Formats: sequence, C-alpha cells, structure tokens
Amino acid sequence: MTSSAAMQLNSDSIGDPARFLPFGELERRLELVSPSPTETGHVAFVMVRGEGGRRELPGRIQLTRDAGVVGDAWSRKAQPDPQMQIAVMQARVAELI
Repeated sequence: MTSSAAMQLNSDSIGDPARFLPFGELERRLELVSPSPTETGHVAFVMVRGEGGRRELPGRIQLTRDAGVVGDAWSRKAQPDPQMQIAVMQARVAELI
C-alpha cells in the first residue's frame, strides 16, 4: 500500500450488504480456493486493530518480538498471548468475506 492515508474501519462497519453471500455459497466458494503455497508467498496487506475497534491499513508497520504489530490491540491486552501476536489469512479467503 503506497497511500499515506490509512483506510479506517471500525467494529460497526458492515461492508456492502449487496455483496453478502449466503453461508452455503461461501462454503462452495471456499472449496474452490487453492491451497496457499508452502515455500513462498507475499503479504497482500496488514490490518492493525486500533483504539475502539478501529481497523486501519497503514502504509507501513513495525513488528517487534515484545509488542507484535506496534499499535495493534494485541499489545494492549492485560496478558497478551505471544502465540496470538499476529493472525494470517489467505487474501482469496478475505476477499470472499
């Protein structure tokens, strides 16, 4: 992402209802998604969960061992679990939902 302005979504954002798919159709399309490569890949985008549930797509992030993605909600938890610092999702699956 090269834009300096971050796109923001919050917990109330629901997207475009015209693009919602019935559960059965989601299941059907998920079966068509090819498996992720096991040796190589690329990052399509990174989303940060900000204050108040806001989602941001920053142009850049800082990732550290102690804070995870700096600014993400994970580091603000009372007892952040190191096994849950980041979540990874196939871009093709994200496009479906």
